[in-house]
Amino acid sequence: MKPPEVRQKAPDFTLRDAEGRQVKLSDYTGKVVLLIFFATWCAPCRVEIPWFMEFEKEFKDRGFAVLGVSMDEDGWEAVKPFTYWGGWRQDF
Repeated sequence: MKPPEVRQKAPDFTLRDAEGRQVKLSDYTGKVVLLIFFATWCAPCRVEIPWFMEFEKEFKDRGFAVLGVSMDEDGWEAVKPFTYWGGWRQDF
């Protein structure tokens, strides 16, 4: 791991959650963030997402967060039917 004085911040970006609110990476400053890219048509992704959610639940009190970015062409229209499947939360 690089020493703190030579580490660089990840570039900030803004996306919209299921409710249309803006979510920025910088909103998570000071946390360890696992950034995942997924698609609803990706079978391994559909298996992994509940694992990532459980991991976040276990470690969120220690400053850990998971941010999921859908690569589906239809955006939230493709993702929304899955938001309750397997315990997915709506802002994932």
